[in-house]
Amino acid sequence: MVEETCVKGKKENKRQKKEQIRTEQGVSCLEGKEEERSLSLTRRCSSIIRKHREEAGFEEKRRVPQWEEVVSVYDPKTGRLHLHKDTPLKPGLQQFKFEASFGVASTMTTHAVKFWDLERKASPRELARMHGFPDSFLVPKTRASDLFGNAVTVPVARHAIGCLLSSMRSDPFGGSPPVSTFVDVCSGVGGFHIAASQVGLSCVGYSEVKQHAKEAYDANFPGTKDLGDLTTADWPSCDLVLAGFPCQPFSRCLKADRSSHPEKYVSSLLCGVLSSTGASGFVFENVPTLATIGKENFDSLLSDLDKEGFETSFRVFDSHDFGVPQRRRRLFLIGRRVGSDLVGDERKQLLLSPPPCLSSGRTILADVLE
Repeated sequence: MVEETCVKGKKENKRQKKEQIRTEQGVSCLEGKEEERSLSLTRRCSSIIRKHREEAGFEEKRRVPQWEEVVSVYDPKTGRLHLHKDTPLKPGLQQFKFEASFGVASTMTTHAVKFWDLERKASPRELARMHGFPDSFLVPKTRASDLFGNAVTVPVARHAIGCLLSSMRSDPFGGSPPVSTFVDVCSGVGGFHIAASQVGLSCVGYSEVKQHAKEAYDANFPGTKDLGDLTTADWPSCDLVLAGFPCQPFSRCLKADRSSHPEKYVSSLLCGVLSSTGASGFVFENVPTLATIGKENFDSLLSDLDKEGFETSFRVFDSHDFGVPQRRRRLFLIGRRVGSDLVGDERKQLLLSPPPCLSSGRTILADVLE
């Protein structure tokens, strides 16, 4: 008993020393020597795949009863296996959606991306690649699905920023000052930061409240000032404000009461950030239903931006059109400050251009697997 206790004590001391070294190196929950999390599917997920394979196969569209009032359906056009309730509305079960490595992922959410043909989950590195993050990015080893499920897709954000910069540098109303700095609002793990850095901009501060996202951000962008909560931040002067603000209040997936959602009015704070920073331009990102389900908030935001002297333009983009293997439609809103004295046609010069043509063709999930 004494010997067993000593062995356990030595193992615990060894574990603590390793954890201390990893923490000092800034990789406590990130890439490094930490052992990979298990990518194995749960027994229920494996059972779903096995039953569908045995009873219907994966060649044509077939429905297989899985349990009471729930069926699995395989779509040969997308290669996707999903479950829904066998009721008239057929509501889907997001936690039981399976991709194929030869297909393209549907919109990533906080649920793990799972492959029916590989019978495993996607790794954190693969999730990062589905958003166009470079392999130099230190991926979080914990809550990766949650963090990347809420991330901004890098090549799409870069395109939107590029459209804004192009318009600002060719401003027909007297020209804009040089653009070189930005603040990253509701930053997540830093998709906007990467995109802006790729076009030569420097971050002077970020705002984020999720601790796991902050850890990943600090590890990848050391030295960037943490400005704290959006509602209490002391904003530095900058040229651009970039924000992927919370989409949950405007998402179709939300089942709770939207009117009382705590993040519903985050959009109303963005004009205050623009005013405090003195920024001459911005790029905001959210779900397309911001303009429909969240129409009241969206119209209010556009009205406030107009009063602040910004001309705006918005467009919905699909990430797959930008070379990543994910179907993710997001609304991007850009704006530049032109002054409140401009009216009518003078304030309709800003445009978000269509996606560029992909010279290398469309990407599938197999292209980003480890």
